[in-house]
Amino acid sequence: MKAETPPNPPVNGGEPDSPRHPSAGARNPEFEIIPLADEHRAWAREVCEQWWGGVEIMSRFVWFDTTKLAGFVAVTPPAPPNQRFGGEKTSDLPPKFPNLGGTEGGLPIGLATYHIADGECELISLNSFAENRGVGAALLAAVRAVAKRASCNRMFLTTSNDNLRALQFYQKRGMRIVAVHVGAIDAARVTKPRIPEIGDHGIPCRDELELEEKLES
Repeated sequence: MKAETPPNPPVNGGEPDSPRHPSAGARNPEFEIIPLADEHRAWAREVCEQWWGGVEIMSRFVWFDTTKLAGFVAVTPPAPPNQRFGGEKTSDLPPKFPNLGGTEGGLPIGLATYHIADGECELISLNSFAENRGVGAALLAAVRAVAKRASCNRMFLTTSNDNLRALQFYQKRGMRIVAVHVGAIDAARVTKPRIPEIGDHGIPCRDELELEEKLES
């Protein structure tokens, strides 16, 4: 959701509305949201390297090391080999789907990382590897719950100007565009040349859009 738009990305917040918004530890028949723990770090690093071109992600001209951030993981319950998940065989999940240790056999199907500072919570990354299951919405809700417990006055994020899917996802969930950081993507491209100049839908990838949700105290 940040400065870079990965090639052929996972859902990244493009799924339909979730019927509920579970916080960390809440259970869904198909998955559970759990805090990102030490045993998940190797998998989380692999996700960021595959989908974001590295563990460092830029937002508003500032770089974040995702290996040092707090976060949440969406994990399916332990299941026999080739067990169907929501109508899909687990073998049908993305071919680069990484393994996750420490979940007693459950499959990781989503990751969110965030950063809290100065009374604000920034969503740094969000990946969902299961379409139309409410995974992205559940991860977003978990981050929101943490932000409220930390008495943050807002939750916000940035995304590239070509990421129409992310813009749709977040605005449908109450977030508003509050700023445009002109040239932020161009600046990130200096460090990460793999960031394409032409992004999704043939749109030149140049700027960051900042979206926020005000949080009640």
